[in-house]
Amino acid sequence: MKEVNLKIEHIFLFYNINRKIDNDYNNKIRENIIYKILNNNINNEWYNKENKWNELKINLFNTVIKDKIDYKIELKGCRKCNYDFLLKDKNDNIKKIEFKYNCNSITKYPQFLSISSNNFIKDEGYSSFFYDNYLEKILDLINIKIPEKDKYLKYIYNNNYNNLEIFNELKINENKIRNKKKKIVIESIDKYINEKVKINIEELNKYLKEKEKDKYYLLFKNGKFNYDFIKEEELEIKDIKEIKNKNTIILNTNSSSYISMLLRWKNHLGILYPAWQISLIRK
Repeated sequence: MKEVNLKIEHIFLFYNINRKIDNDYNNKIRENIIYKILNNNINNEWYNKENKWNELKINLFNTVIKDKIDYKIELKGCRKCNYDFLLKDKNDNIKKIEFKYNCNSITKYPQFLSISSNNFIKDEGYSSFFYDNYLEKILDLINIKIPEKDKYLKYIYNNNYNNLEIFNELKINENKIRNKKKKIVIESIDKYINEKVKINIEELNKYLKEKEKDKYYLLFKNGKFNYDFIKEEELEIKDIKEIKNKNTIILNTNSSSYISMLLRWKNHLGILYPAWQISLIRK
């Protein structure tokens, strides 16, 4: 993740409600503020002029650093790593830290992991099932010919609407066909979840263990930071407990907690990037 040029007023991004559309940009600023505070790289005048800077600094150090005298923190957040900071102490102990805004428990966050729907599947993936059974029904709404399947599957997990004509056309006609398209997509998810999907539990367990090892969630809500983490037994999946709301698979674990896998589209319903939104449910 690149560093950004901060302004004194950016501190209020921690305390004011912001537009959802600005979430990604605002979170980058928040993460940069955390990084620069912990590296003692904030203009001291800001602490004197605006008390919110002092409040955040004290709370942040009390949560993250505590009694650590010598430490080093690195700013991460790249595609290859699913965490935002890497904290090392003088004994080279490592803590991966992912920042989540406006929640005080990882169970309150919509997901701790989002990954394309072709992962953790034994047989046919959702995008292939969708192409074979539902895509043409949606394209008929705007009189567009269905593309070749291999091209569709090549680009469906991309964020670029220009890769195929149908992506752009569906986006342009979104308002005109929204309700009909939504009905078709909802049916496709229901059918796939209830009749087709076969989760590769072994593969999922391996992935979760690798991604969540040594990872802590730095949470911020109502002016306060706190830590949460997912225990190893909460990530050890045994079997499927139930199908919920026609779009979610609930999985039993080796604990009293459950893993929830919601099948959804990240970039406009039925257009681009079907994904598993994975979250934790604690009793």
